Amino acid sequence: MNYKFCSNYPFEFENHLPDSEIIAKNLFGGNIGNILFQNSVVKSLQSNNTLFHGMPEKEDDKRKIDAYIWPIANLFCDIFLDLINYFTEKIVIAKKPIVIVGVGADSDSDFNISVNNVTAKAIKKFFDLLLEKTYIIGLRGIYTRDFLINKIGVPHERLNVIGCPSILYHGSHLNKNIKSNVSPQKICVHSGSTDENEAVFLNSILKKYHQSHVILTDLKQALMLQGASYINKPKDFRSLLPFYNDHFIIKEKRAHFFCYQNDLLKFFSNFDFTIGSRIHMTVASILSGTPALLIAHSTRVKELAMHLHIPHLDRKTIIKINNVQILYDFCIDKMKEFYDYYDDLLLSYKNFMKSNKLNINEEF
Repeated sequence: MNYKFCSNYPFEFENHLPDSEIIAKNLFGGNIGNILFQNSVVKSLQSNNTLFHGMPEKEDDKRKIDAYIWPIANLFCDIFLDLINYFTEKIVIAKKPIVIVGVGADSDSDFNISVNNVTAKAIKKFFDLLLEKTYIIGLRGIYTRDFLINKIGVPHERLNVIGCPSILYHGSHLNKNIKSNVSPQKICVHSGSTDENEAVFLNSILKKYHQSHVILTDLKQALMLQGASYINKPKDFRSLLPFYNDHFIIKEKRAHFFCYQNDLLKFFSNFDFTIGSRIHMTVASILSGTPALLIAHSTRVKELAMHLHIPHLDRKTIIKINNVQILYDFCIDKMKEFYDYYDDLLLSYKNFMKSNKLNINEEF
């Protein structure tokens, strides 16, 4: 089988490119969390008889492709109108089936999903064309499902909530031993929000816990760590987070960026506890065996956390508790729930892929 991905990122089984090249060319789509998404889907399909193709499109690819695989996390919101139109154009010219994996809508901090009329029409056109070239569409969560059914009019029988395959990277070989019974001192923090209260909370952890570190995920932050760009100190609450050169965490070399998944998982395995609002960094920590608590700040992360059964709390609740030990203990209890549910999650994903006529890796 020959599968075409909508990605420039090198597949993990290929020869590794230097980090500097991956960052300079932005091969990870602006956020390194995308690599977990792609790698898990590839791993679930990988076999001796399977070939994977990335971007850009080549003429000889078109004759070989059996299906297009699109792991798309966040799409249905106003700021991604151009991207919606881009994929719509790709649907028009596609000659083979398209499989969309884990796509979602976004919301505000009150968990309300809404788009303007122009975006709504673009989304409807996207699905009108897509439904002719796909079997079942894999969604991120229930908020996205309800939005597409009630606001866009997509038939419910063509939708299947599968969450994000990134959590399934280890397939049936996930180690379910919980790293627990500790008073967490080595804490990893990550953040993708611009909320003042969250910034204050995470900054307090970085100051109190001297073995704490930060994982950075965005292109501009990677360029900063490389010394390829200089970011001035913000004049508002964002100065509390290490997203600029003169922050104490940057100066103390406690901020990190990784271009490859294995390096990322190895890094997380050294910690007692991870907390933050980046969903894929939460997933990476769990995959490494380190308990992780997600700050659920929008439907984009909350619907995923709910479906995957990974430990999470709303931002307001976490800030109100404001106690790392209590949050850690809560997380440990919820990790047990995640492990109990994991096999069902894996089976659901495999059934979804099979419903789209894809061959699942027998060892996955």
